[in-house]
Amino acid sequence: MVVPNELTIAQDLFYDHYGSNVTFVENNYVHTWPTDVPESQFAVKDCEVEVPYGRIINCGHDVAGDILNHLYPNIDGSTV
Repeated sequence: MVVPNELTIAQDLFYDHYGSNVTFVENNYVHTWPTDVPESQFAVKDCEVEVPYGRIINCGHDVAGDILNHLYPNIDGSTV
């Protein structure tokens, strides 16, 4: 199931209304875990192809790193 773009934008507006500190990234990642790791048996390359849920895809965007940097902004990147 694909979440319509209008719903994700509405969710972003909802959080903004309450002054939350949420980062909204708009992209076509399907239902995967986008990363910037090299392509391998664990990370396929095409970000817009429907793959099994939870699959790691090399989209050139390190979501896990973004989450860690958001939660722990003062940690040196080499530590993580």
